[in-house]
Amino acid sequence: MTSTGRIVPLVAALSTFGVGCFEFGLDRSAQENRRSAGRSERGYTTGSFGSRPNPGWGPASGSPTGGGVEYDDSDGAILPPVRYSSVVLTPDGEQVVTSVATWLFGVPVLVPALQRLDGTKATLFPELFDARRVNMSRDGATLFVLSSSGFKVTAIDLGTHEVVGDYTSPLAHTVLDVSPDGRLLVLSSIVTSDLDEWLGGASGGAVGQQSIVVLDVDTGKSTLVFSPRPIRDLDFSTAHPGELILTSFEFAVDGSPAAHAVFVDARTGETRADVVMPNCADELVLQPGGVLALLSPTVCRDRQAASADPISVLDTAARVFITNLPGFGPVAMAPDGSRALGFTRQADMASQWGYAQREVVGLISVELPSLAWTVHEYGPKEPTYTLVDGGRQALVHEADGYDCQDGECAVVLPRLELFDLTRGGRRTVSGVLGARLERFAADEQGHTLWFPDRHGGVLELDVLGGHIAAMKGTWTGSPELLARPRRGREGTGGPLLVLGEEEAARFYVVGPFGSRTVTLE
Repeated sequence: MTSTGRIVPLVAALSTFGVGCFEFGLDRSAQENRRSAGRSERGYTTGSFGSRPNPGWGPASGSPTGGGVEYDDSDGAILPPVRYSSVVLTPDGEQVVTSVATWLFGVPVLVPALQRLDGTKATLFPELFDARRVNMSRDGATLFVLSSSGFKVTAIDLGTHEVVGDYTSPLAHTVLDVSPDGRLLVLSSIVTSDLDEWLGGASGGAVGQQSIVVLDVDTGKSTLVFSPRPIRDLDFSTAHPGELILTSFEFAVDGSPAAHAVFVDARTGETRADVVMPNCADELVLQPGGVLALLSPTVCRDRQAASADPISVLDTAARVFITNLPGFGPVAMAPDGSRALGFTRQADMASQWGYAQREVVGLISVELPSLAWTVHEYGPKEPTYTLVDGGRQALVHEADGYDCQDGECAVVLPRLELFDLTRGGRRTVSGVLGARLERFAADEQGHTLWFPDRHGGVLELDVLGGHIAAMKGTWTGSPELLARPRRGREGTGGPLLVLGEEEAARFYVVGPFGSRTVTLE
């Protein structure tokens, strides 16, 4: 399949999204098709009136780059612009889910919409004008829509575009997860951005409500699960089907941090195990195809003022804490679960691990499941990074800016490098470097990555060749990047790249068949 990714930043306050491999059902942008740097922003928002116009569908006139779009409505009113950032591609790559601006009782509202990429007319759902977030089952059969009230979830068949179910929660929540088999919905109110986490007190603050609600899709039954601590993250166990892992945090009596991984039966709410790790709570990164999980926070407000955010390793099958490893997060994970990547600091490696690191900052590669680790010397500054080429190489980026010392400032040019994690060595990527490297899409093997160009258009990175260049195309503006495997009528294999303009109601579909334009209507 085609996966999407992001480069992982190292400063939590500046990062936006999260780490992990693409996977529908988990309400987080770490599993989104449009990847951004950083922490998990859980799920897909249904849009907001904002600065980037999305004209939506239907007859329209006016400036293609203006702040508003004039619709051919009976009253001739002008709808406010709508952000395109809420566009999501379905697992089969056949249609997009987005929000459309329309009128309801004389008031401009956003409603969910489904648009097939074959150009057929879009299906709007005006009855769901209060939609807050959406998520999909992993098989791509069903779209679930959470209302802004937080009490109601509506199910839509992605094949027929018909509403097939409504579910009610006894408690209001803001985040929607879907179990791997699509039969359970989990509502929570955990953090949706780094900013929320920072303002909420980082790992030790009130970063989420202390409850979740599990809804059974088949029976409509709801199960309440309460936590004695604010829930920072939740995951579906890869080792035990139907089991949830709730990550939370507290300070021990001696002031040291203690992260809890609580294993819960999703259908009954019964706690099966409460595993404590000497770390702060953050996003738990699960090993694809394995039973390990890694915890390495970007923010840890240790009351003892010591470094207390290593890489903690959890065995989800045995439900036990294994060990702490050197390094800091966020952690990037190879798609096959064979390797994880974090970073290290020279001072901490010397004082806590007795390791003589030459550079101020290094990259730490951890082999899974053996947990053997290797430090790759990097340089004086903390970069952003991700794993490519099936986890064999690390793509490392250092943004342009200014380096100021003793009142003197020098311009720092952007750096984009590839580190060979199996044989060692590093090389500089050649070509155009004007990419917005916090967002990208990638093919399954991690051999090709696509980035929005800061000047408009798309840059394509050939990982094996170590070269990045502008793609030739007819699109304009700064497109959103969506990538999926092609399984439909044009299923010739290879990746499918969908580019959605920020300032026009159309998509550009690029694949083995060539490219074509789809106007949303």
